[in-house]
Amino acid sequence: MRRLAIALVVLSAGTARADFLNHELMRQHVAETFANLDLAKLDDAQREALYADRTTLTLGLLVPVLGTYRMEEKVFGGVRPAGVIFDWFLGGAVPLGLGITALATDGRTREVCAWTALGLYATTRLAILLIGSAHVSAYNEEVRGHLSSRFHADRGTF
Repeated sequence: MRRLAIALVVLSAGTARADFLNHELMRQHVAETFANLDLAKLDDAQREALYADRTTLTLGLLVPVLGTYRMEEKVFGGVRPAGVIFDWFLGGAVPLGLGITALATDGRTREVCAWTALGLYATTRLAILLIGSAHVSAYNEEVRGHLSSRFHADRGTF
């Protein structure tokens, strides 16, 4: 069981690292979003809505599953396997299972399960907050780039 947990953490960390280095899915999502937009017809509020709201999405990441789902829908256009494995499984289902086990047992088993659940939850929340914040930043930079390049292209300037 311990080896399985270590393997899942290593695989999840490798996927998360790849997200830091390669946001191709996010870039594709932003490009598809902008492909059908006529920026000349958008008012300031509509332009602002293209950006990801950092506060709402980041605070939402404190809630396993729901926060990741909302962030990934906005930033990537859908949920990726990294979000499911790392957040939903390691940050949600495993701590929940350990917590239930802690409540159903007593003695040393209760203590170990409770502290492990708390530690795993806290660790995954911290990692999710850092990774999610990086995703939101990259997404907003990509949107900003599309808005400024389209703005200048529409006016014939660079």
